[in-house]
Amino acid sequence: MPACQKAAYDSVVAEVRSANPESKRAAALAALNSLRNVCIHPNLGPQARSGLPMAEDSGKMLAVLKLIEGLRTKQEKCIIFLISKRAQALLAASLEVRFGIEVNIVNGDTKTTSKKSEETRSGIIEQFQGSPGFGVIIMSPVAAGVGLTVTAANNVIHLERHWNPAKEAQATDRVYRI
Repeated sequence: MPACQKAAYDSVVAEVRSANPESKRAAALAALNSLRNVCIHPNLGPQARSGLPMAEDSGKMLAVLKLIEGLRTKQEKCIIFLISKRAQALLAASLEVRFGIEVNIVNGDTKTTSKKSEETRSGIIEQFQGSPGFGVIIMSPVAAGVGLTVTAANNVIHLERHWNPAKEAQATDRVYRI
């Protein structure tokens, strides 16, 4: 972990350790969610800094950016699965700045029907599949489990794991359907 991410992680752990015995169980439960977020990026944790988060502040984000760089070289497409909407937005912004591409997000907020078809789930996926070469789309594994097929992508990254392995497998299957 980069230093700022480790500091955020250690801060969450210290809060649990310093909690009084009566509230330690509740503090530990809340800390699990905070640690999950901090492990994705320190700016998703309870003590997030203001300003534009840097991808370099996160070990996971650095690893993803390195993988995406290789995909760009090969002109391949990728779906990145993330549950946290804040993490989805942060990653999309980082990818857009770093690679100069538009990165769409499909999650529970994405419309299923609209007068403008390009704003719907299926419209976003059609646009992603129809554009040649390198591309990245970010999806919620829950939203992706609802009848979507993305055959243009040949790479899948689960940046944030879903607690239900069947849901995760169903999300991965979005790519492999023919």
